[in-house]
Amino acid sequence: MMNHALGRRNAVPISVIVEYLNENGINITYNQFQQTVLSESRGSDFFIATCNRGCFLIDTIDDAREGKSFFEEKIAKQQAHLDNLVQVAQNVGWTI
Repeated sequence: MMNHALGRRNAVPISVIVEYLNENGINITYNQFQQTVLSESRGSDFFIATCNRGCFLIDTIDDAREGKSFFEEKIAKQQAHLDNLVQVAQNVGWTI
């Protein structure tokens, strides 16, 4: 990724990364990549960010801002889903 996905403008789709890894002897699925490599990077000294175009390594403050924005949008969508679940439960008399 240092050679091909440095910075948001060089974001690489996960499918391309997974294909490359598989072609080079690392057997991993799309979901496995998300749940291992991406997930683990988020708690380490390096951070693989994501945006609508794919994955990238943060190189500038603007890269970090784009990664942050992506998470904020994702969190807002999840919050809306949670709010809807609570409302559906309340509609049948449940408090969750």
